[in-house]
Order: sequence, then structure tokens, then C-alpha cells
Amino acid sequence: MLRYCKNVFDHGQVSTTDASNLTKNIEIDDQKVKLFIWDTAGQEEYHALNSVYYRDAMAVILVYDTTDKDSFDKVQAWVDELNLYLPKDTPIAIAGNKEDLSNRQVEIEEAEAYAASINGAHFSTSAKTGKGISDIFTAVTKAVIRKHKKEAKAVEKTRKKSSKLKSNGRNIGIAGDDDDLSLGENSNRGYTGVRISSYTKEKKKSKGCC
Repeated sequence: MLRYCKNVFDHGQVSTTDASNLTKNIEIDDQKVKLFIWDTAGQEEYHALNSVYYRDAMAVILVYDTTDKDSFDKVQAWVDELNLYLPKDTPIAIAGNKEDLSNRQVEIEEAEAYAASINGAHFSTSAKTGKGISDIFTAVTKAVIRKHKKEAKAVEKTRKKSSKLKSNGRNIGIAGDDDDLSLGENSNRGYTGVRISSYTKEKKKSKGCC
């Protein structure tokens, strides 16, 4: 999360034991988007708290350590848990971190096969070098935007057929409204939530104008 939002890498960073968040403004296909990113703990004793953050997430990124087979095995447990709270069509990406190290214990082919089996995507990343970090956030954000545009079109089509459309309680707005879209990421065997919304740059005031 620090590498993506602030372009820094902390060698001494310890595992997250509570929730933290950062924001980042990006542009996707000429649409300005603001990401609100939550990093939560991955340890078993904190899982009960994590559900508060990913219950309404619109996408997730699960990160495992390529030099730690156990961390990859736990990805499946995360997917099973997320499926209890999120719709089945929620975009999921899996990131193999520490690609800069040579003592790999998880083969890329195995990771890619598992990602495909859950209709997700796999990315090779390195928080140290920055490899693949922007790519995975961009891909996930695009997936969420596509999903919500599809939902918006479906609602509009239904609205045209019937003047009485019952709300299903979910926000489908993307640009030009106050609704936020939620995403999520697992940072180091932990879960990171992301929320995206439209944003506009502040206009500079003209001189002499109050």
C-alpha cells in the first residue's frame, strides 16, 4: 500500500495488527478516480474485525509471499471467507509479492491456475522494486468500473420497461454522484479495502475575485 500510494518501501515494516488507510487519485480512461485504501491485519486473531471492512467491498486483491508456501495456501481460505460477504461476481486479483527474491516456493503456473479457477487474475509483484503494483490496482479499478457500468445499464433498461423500479439497496453510480465504490486488497497475508469515487480538481480563483 505504501509503495502504491507514496512510492516508498519500508524494510522494517511489521505486519498490520489493525486497520490503516491511504488515498490515491488516479485517472482511468479519462475518468478521474479517487482510491480509498484500507490495510487490515491478516492474522487469524484479527479476522473477526476484518469483516467490518470488506463486507461491502466491490473488489479484492489477495497478496501472498512467493517465498512462503503457507501464505499462498491461506489465499484459498481468504477467498472462502470473502465469499460469505461478497457477491459471487466480485472482481478478485491475486498478487504474488517478493518477486525480487530468488527462493521462490510458489510456482507462477500454480498461482495463475488457481486465480483462473476462481475467475480472478494473477499478478507478479514486488513491494521493494515496485514491479506490478500499479498494474494490479489499475486492473482491479477497471474491473469495478466495468462491472458497475454493466449494472447501471441493466437498471436503466429495466427502468425504461417499468416506471416502478424497486431499489435493491446497492449503489451503482460511478461518476458525477456522491456514491463510493469499494474495493479491497490483502497487503501481507492481510486484507486491504479500497473505495473509489469520482473526483474533480479544484478551480483556481481569479485574481481580484472574492
